[in-house]
Amino acid sequence: MSATMVNPMLLRVGARSSYLTGLAVFGVSSLVCAAAPNMGVLIAGRALQGVAGGLLTGLMALLVPVSLARVDPSAALPAMKVPVWSLLLIGAAAMAVSVAQIPHNIIATFGLLAASIVLVGLFVIVDWRMHAAILPPSVFGPGPLKWIYLTMGVLMGAAMVNTYVPLFGQRLAHLTPIAAGFLGAALALGWTVSEIVSASLANPRAIGRVIVAAPMVAAAGLALGAVARRSDASVWTAALWAVALLVAGIGIGMAWPHLSARAMASVNDPAEGGAAAAAINTVQLISAAFGAGLAGVVVNTAKGGDVMAAHWLFTVFTALSAAGVAVSYGATRGARQAPRVGSLR
Repeated sequence: MSATMVNPMLLRVGARSSYLTGLAVFGVSSLVCAAAPNMGVLIAGRALQGVAGGLLTGLMALLVPVSLARVDPSAALPAMKVPVWSLLLIGAAAMAVSVAQIPHNIIATFGLLAASIVLVGLFVIVDWRMHAAILPPSVFGPGPLKWIYLTMGVLMGAAMVNTYVPLFGQRLAHLTPIAAGFLGAALALGWTVSEIVSASLANPRAIGRVIVAAPMVAAAGLALGAVARRSDASVWTAALWAVALLVAGIGIGMAWPHLSARAMASVNDPAEGGAAAAAINTVQLISAAFGAGLAGVVVNTAKGGDVMAAHWLFTVFTALSAAGVAVSYGATRGARQAPRVGSLR
């Protein structure tokens, strides 16, 4: 929810004050987490970290004053408009998915999932009609921006299968907590490496093929994880899980830098560039919330113990990733070329 305030804050107080505020809140919330005497306080601290933005670091704090300019106090500042109704609807939708895993009644669970879908639909309608909105207006036009965001959402949602990987690593492969944690890091490793490699591509056709192929590569990795699940797994089976997660991460990372670049280059009005960039983070975080909630629903409703829970988790997210091929094709159509740096004034 706080990610939706990025663009208004940048316009109102500038990049320097925005970053320093986020860093200060994140630092305080980190201290709350470190000193938490119980799980309730820890969760509260983590929520506050989410408000500040989990990617901010204290080194950044030293660089901000010398890297980012101050806002001219004499300049006319635009009004900071908060998309309240859009925030309430998308927040309620994410919450409905998150709590859907709690009831032990299947009707209640699927009722909450259905409610979240309805709330997302209402969010789209409200955000389309409101002047102060979360998504840039180009999303609702004929261009590829909506497909770009949907592709990013599918890939980010698929990554949330990682939520339960350390748990299954301990219960099925009898790994130590630290080893199970490193097993969960395999997806992040594949994402990071493939993103660095893929970012060097410059040929538009090659980039288009990479974007279309990305969901299938991620689905292939998750499918391998689905068939490799078994109780009393050996170290070699755990290694196969790591390979599966690595492949899934490669599928996500290979498209991510190009989707981000296309999102900022696909707006109808150049003035929407800031909103389009800010919406990338919003889409990423909202998709992560929905993906984590869906993972919880699958694991908590699966019958047959941990093996079947793991199998269904990876199977459902395999299908989710494979479905991303349809939207990824739309993301490659009609994207505008980003302007050269030297042509910017």
